[in-house]
Amino acid sequence: MIWNPSNLIRRPTVDGCVVVNTERIVSPLNMAACLFLSLVLCTGIALPQSEDQGLVDDHVVILLYHHVATATPASTSVTPELFAAHLRFLRDEGYTVLPLDDVLWRLTKGKPFPNNSVAITFDDAYVSVFEEAWPMLRKYDYPFTVFVSTDYIDRDYSAYMDWTQLRTLADSGAQIANHGVVHRSALALPRGGSADDRREYFLLDAKRAEERIRAEVGVAPRVYAWPYGEFNDELEQGLADLGWYGLGQQSGAAGQLSSLTAVPRFPMSMAHAGMAAFAERINSEPLPVKVRNPPPRLRESSAPPSLQLFLDDPRFSIEQLSCFNNSGERLSMQRLGQHSVEVRAAAPLPPGRSKYTCTAPHVSKKGVYGWYSHLWIRGAEGSD
Repeated sequence: MIWNPSNLIRRPTVDGCVVVNTERIVSPLNMAACLFLSLVLCTGIALPQSEDQGLVDDHVVILLYHHVATATPASTSVTPELFAAHLRFLRDEGYTVLPLDDVLWRLTKGKPFPNNSVAITFDDAYVSVFEEAWPMLRKYDYPFTVFVSTDYIDRDYSAYMDWTQLRTLADSGAQIANHGVVHRSALALPRGGSADDRREYFLLDAKRAEERIRAEVGVAPRVYAWPYGEFNDELEQGLADLGWYGLGQQSGAAGQLSSLTAVPRFPMSMAHAGMAAFAERINSEPLPVKVRNPPPRLRESSAPPSLQLFLDDPRFSIEQLSCFNNSGERLSMQRLGQHSVEVRAAAPLPPGRSKYTCTAPHVSKKGVYGWYSHLWIRGAEGSD
């Protein structure tokens, strides 16, 4: 069971630190909550001071970009023209673009969001972010975060920014954050290592990257973006023990049921970033499903796993729930009760990462969908 702040009873804050009643902490990972809150809220991330008046949303959409270029892989790219159209849409439609640290503070504290809130993130620190995206973001004065794999920067690879460029972004107000030392799946094992070594190896890599970022930029926020969006419960536990946040790549808006060590983000690529798809995604809400008896994310077999979902929320009807695999094939759905279903793919689980993604229309907001995406990984070492 992954920790989320709904498992805690919040009490008044003291000097910016939440006082937590642990009577409702119900899993080993939740036992890290007190440490997590004290480290992050008291020492890790700069906390905004804002009033709740006029803030009406309980969720936020976090966008994930990689390349902003025309000659890079379409699966991880948007063109500069399309990126410019995204930013114009945000401005013209009255969206509020928040700094990522503000977003994570609100999620942790259970604070509301301004209506139509969005955050912008980039993974991998490609040079096109500096050359193409940053001038456009600066035009609108939009905050953003860049997640850096430090070894790629240290090796001066031409496709990536260098430390001087990253410091320039940081000096302008951008946040430079942790994507590991080498861009490998966090599930990857050291040469000759065993599964028992995975957690230690992952934590060592994350801490080394934090040290490099702090040495070059001056500050290293306790926020980690999972390479390839891959993780399991053991690694989430390790991240929570460090007192860090984690950001994934599973589609969906982030809200109070989101795991703070695997916060969802919508990946933006040419296949899913056209203006119609973009508008649908930034207008989405979290689908408040609860996963019952979740199977392990790491799968040895290609047999498609089943997932039991519980949905009892007046905003969304379980009768209108639809679930799909990575290929867009509809999952079979068996009703288990008034508010629960079991979903399963017909096709075998492919090697590497895949997802079951479920959506349902909001019963009273036309064109608004709730999203939930569940990660599976076939293979002991992820996508590497």
